Amino acid sequence: MNIRDRLTGLFRKYIAENNPDLIVRMEGNESMKRYISDKVSTSMVLAKTLKEQGSTDTEILDTCLESMVSDLKPSKFRFVKDLMEKNFKKKYDQLTETGVLTYEIINIIENHDHLFEKHGFREKKGNNIQLESEFTAVLFDRFENT
Repeated sequence: MNIRDRLTGLFRKYIAENNPDLIVRMEGNESMKRYISDKVSTSMVLAKTLKEQGSTDTEILDTCLESMVSDLKPSKFRFVKDLMEKNFKKKYDQLTETGVLTYEIINIIENHDHLFEKHGFREKKGNNIQLESEFTAVLFDRFENT
């Protein structure tokens, strides 16, 4: 398998695990395919440069993938998922078992995206205690008060 194919697979896997909300927002298989293809094509310039500098395939894949996902970090999906797992383990496990965890997290993100904006989630890329507190309250209302 060549570098392009391996990068495509790694990037798809990263999105599925960390940003499935992106797939929903793109609303269509073709749009997602185009997004992935464009990102991989752009990273191939870097891959070629690294190959010419004598980097190993593993180093090339790691560096290119990191470049491709840099604008997807931090992950809102991962933030909410980790918060649910930490603070609402029983509900987290229940949603996982029934196969609706991803769907539930995407709904939470869509309904409370204003909290991410309010706290500058993308810009800070760090620990935001106030955002965590507000999302914990949202999750509590959703899971404990129903």
